[in-house]
Amino acid sequence: MNRSKFLLLFLSISIICSSAVTHGQVSEDSEIDWDKVNLKMLPPHEIQRHLDFILQRLAKSSGLIEERKSLIINGNKIKTIIFNYSSISRPGERNNDLVWEGLGYAYEFGPLVGALVVDAQGDTIPIIDDGFISNSDGDYSPDVTEKWGWLPKAGFADPDQDDIAAWSHRNEPGVEGDLSRKPHSWPESWFNATLGRYVWPAFLGNDASVPDEEVFFVVDDFTNAEFPYFPFPDDSTKRGLGLDLEIRVFQFNNPLAEDIIFLVYTVINRSPKTLDRVYFGMFGDPHIGGPDDFSDDLAFFIPPRGSLAEDFPQRARSMVYAWDDDQRGMAGRPTGYFGYKFLESPTNSENGIDDDDDGIVDETPFDLDAGFFIDGVNIPLTTGIQDTTKYIAVHGRIKPRWSADEDGDWDPEKDDVGVDGIPETGDFGEGNGRPDQILDVDGNLVSEPNFGFRDIHESDQIGLTSFFALPFGGTNRPRNDDLMWEKVSADSIDPGQELFTNPGDNVFIYGSGPFTLEPQGRQRFSIALLMGQNLYDLILNAETAQRVLEANYRFAQPPPKPKVTAVPGDGRVRLYWDTRAEEGLDPLTGENDFEGYKIYRSEDPTFSDIFTITDANGVPFLAQPLFDPSTQRRAQFDLDNEWEGLHPVEYIGRGIKFDLGDNTGLVHEYVDSSVTNGKTYYYAVVSYDHGFIKEGTELPPTESQAAITRDPITQALTFDLNTVQAIPGPPPIGTIPASLAGLGTPVPVNVFGTGKVELRILDQSRVRDQHQYEIIFDTSTGNIVYSVQSLTGVSESFISKDTVFVGLGGSNLVEGTITVRFSTGAIVDSSLYDVDFVKGRVRGTTPGSLPPGEQFEIT
Repeated sequence: MNRSKFLLLFLSISIICSSAVTHGQVSEDSEIDWDKVNLKMLPPHEIQRHLDFILQRLAKSSGLIEERKSLIINGNKIKTIIFNYSSISRPGERNNDLVWEGLGYAYEFGPLVGALVVDAQGDTIPIIDDGFISNSDGDYSPDVTEKWGWLPKAGFADPDQDDIAAWSHRNEPGVEGDLSRKPHSWPESWFNATLGRYVWPAFLGNDASVPDEEVFFVVDDFTNAEFPYFPFPDDSTKRGLGLDLEIRVFQFNNPLAEDIIFLVYTVINRSPKTLDRVYFGMFGDPHIGGPDDFSDDLAFFIPPRGSLAEDFPQRARSMVYAWDDDQRGMAGRPTGYFGYKFLESPTNSENGIDDDDDGIVDETPFDLDAGFFIDGVNIPLTTGIQDTTKYIAVHGRIKPRWSADEDGDWDPEKDDVGVDGIPETGDFGEGNGRPDQILDVDGNLVSEPNFGFRDIHESDQIGLTSFFALPFGGTNRPRNDDLMWEKVSADSIDPGQELFTNPGDNVFIYGSGPFTLEPQGRQRFSIALLMGQNLYDLILNAETAQRVLEANYRFAQPPPKPKVTAVPGDGRVRLYWDTRAEEGLDPLTGENDFEGYKIYRSEDPTFSDIFTITDANGVPFLAQPLFDPSTQRRAQFDLDNEWEGLHPVEYIGRGIKFDLGDNTGLVHEYVDSSVTNGKTYYYAVVSYDHGFIKEGTELPPTESQAAITRDPITQALTFDLNTVQAIPGPPPIGTIPASLAGLGTPVPVNVFGTGKVELRILDQSRVRDQHQYEIIFDTSTGNIVYSVQSLTGVSESFISKDTVFVGLGGSNLVEGTITVRFSTGAIVDSSLYDVDFVKGRVRGTTPGSLPPGEQFEIT
């Protein structure tokens, strides 16, 4: 079923469900009697959720789920929902409408790309692409059966689940740092056979992701059939401008960047026609204070230059911002400021002007003068890198000649890893001592980290060229191509003071251009979504966003999150966690800078009440660990080393320092006795580092995130590795506590030390009845290592991926104890499969030995 029929299916669902007769509640966990769901009795936002739920159910059964995906992101203090049509938030998303400090700040916003073209009648017309979901705002066919604009491309997520593909610090349950196991949202095609694991296609080069959360997907405009323009002469079914749009979303949990979402858009001309006058823009509708509090919004802007910009720092300019007139949102809660910070624009390397004022004229990431090697013969280029595409079909790959790194920041010690961005794969350019770029077989330009298109400094950026604020409604909507083109191409950044003095419901339109897109040409556009307690706080965050961009989105990252378990008891909650956080390396510095743990407790799953440490501006900035009345100390535990007390480096512009702890030593268990039976508590155990002070670089500490996500439909909570829920209370009457039986006294052999070994049961619920375990200690490496083996055995089912490893539920398996069975119960000959005992995974030895897609049981 194609994409237009998919949208028609959605329309039919709406009609059918509106005729239902009684009120009902949608639940993911129960069967739904649709005859008892009366959508007429529900408020509009609830109708949208119910219809979405129905749509997802039917899409699964129709094999269409790849067409419609979303993802709730909360990699820092901002939570919102992203759709793979390119929209962020949308009408009806009351719980995920760019939520910050408990209030929503956005209705819907997304990217616009427009260009002037000559249509089939010989007329010059503008075409604008948008991805807005609401048919009252976005561009649709007259019968509303087909979306005209951005729609998702297949192949960038697992088609059998609902989420957009995302990277989240490698801490996905079931994967937990072992990427030989496929993260649930990733497509199978991201498995790298050379490395034997799955690889994230990161912005900085595959596997080079450093944000705490990164989202990636691709859309195209091939269904935009509004105008008689045919970008592909040999394929009249592909319409629009013939564009792909790669979309990345970054979030960092570092205290300096925890109020920022970064959006990076790369537009690619996939057609054989050159687009001579292209503009990139954004349309956004802020709702300061929530979806029911938008009529008293105000807005203003800081241009990149001129008299209105003089009073603001350079890094805070090119920003539009909005706030609430009475500074009160829904339920009377205080509101903050919301801003769009323009970060990166397309490049112009042929006008003889230093557009971005960095001292370099006409710099380019495309190496237009470099030329290419084709079968060992040098092919000079005179009109642009896109000329090489005609050779691709014959020669497969075209290798660029070496050229200098224009801004001098390519480091051969770190960046000489080849154009895939991954060391030790032996790909083109790896280890040759110079920066490299290449056009792949699809015409995509790829390069080594910190060079070419992966280095924003190698672009002479056009900058923000237009900005307008208009009243919401009427014709001021993305579907109005003529208006959108008029505004993004207006070359005006002063929308008029009168639009910013009267409270109302405003929408923002801004853009950058013009630029040219030759066949396979690409340009990038980046913005930051910012929150702040007040304008000064927003400006500080805008400066931080610009610094992160200037560092190629490389930012200090906290240690990995520990895996935490909660055991509720009578008047107490016991927490225990693993040591994974203590082994991680900061990808920015390449060092292990782990320092300690903090424990947070809240009765709110958003942990909104823990940020009680304010900065010098009076803005809540850092979180306060749980206070233990029995010890009169905070629940914070750090290494006994040279790092203690207040860190010597302040957070920039904040006048505040991070408390590193008192050299208490590490623990991996904590009992909270200050709880009330029957109450629900939420806990987070976060890891933190000691920052970085070396070679002129000074970075304050950062800590891992505390996040719990609420499903917008079912309201069910999803917990991260380091967050848990506990309700303390006495055990049920008749409960028999777990106990240890048959403990022997083994004779120590070659053991040096006087330590005492004590066995305790931390978690009664984890002990199986009449189950035997063996605990083995090993000191042969100089460290004490122990393992717990189940002598009774463990069984689980898995679906074969042929010769690709499938991750199992446990690791460190014991050789000689493995049995694999067909679904019929027959035993599989051990020569037909390989087992990775350390990582806990299995695969077929040869193609077809474990037929792909078949279910097996392993014991």
